[in-house]
Amino acid sequence: MAEAPAEMLRVADQHWTDGLLAPAHAGYAQALQLDPGSWHAAFQLAWIDASFGPLDPARVRELTRPDLPVEARAVLKVLVAPRPTLAGEVADWDLVALRARPEASKVGWWTDKATKSGHAGQYGVSLACWHEAEHLAPDRFFDPPSEMQAAAQQIENHLRAVRSVRASSRAKPAG
Repeated sequence: MAEAPAEMLRVADQHWTDGLLAPAHAGYAQALQLDPGSWHAAFQLAWIDASFGPLDPARVRELTRPDLPVEARAVLKVLVAPRPTLAGEVADWDLVALRARPEASKVGWWTDKATKSGHAGQYGVSLACWHEAEHLAPDRFFDPPSEMQAAAQQIENHLRAVRSVRASSRAKPAG
């Protein structure tokens, strides 16, 4: 039996939270394929893709709906605002791929990846990278940097906003 779109979104959200960007992206894509009206899946795909380059304006228009809750409107504004992008592709920034890189034994490399992914809006990758750095040098993180402390809250706030759009919200995109 196929997984329900709601369960697919829950799993994809957990992957995104854990810094597993490639399976998160695939999960959102699969959920959107099964439920083309899923704002949650469409938004999260756009959010991830926007971290690697500009989005097609038509794609943003499809996400713009008159009935969006305030929280969802706020993350939509962040989506379209200029922000740093990540070099490479989604798979390059997946935690599993990052761990396989030769530089993965260097604390500074992880903190750099944590900062870059956080600035690009990939808060789960950012938090996972901070944890990798902390694992390599626990003494350096006795008093965690503010960016590390903020990453978990950014994940929670982001997903709360995305989840504020209920599956029953099937309004047509705004003009």
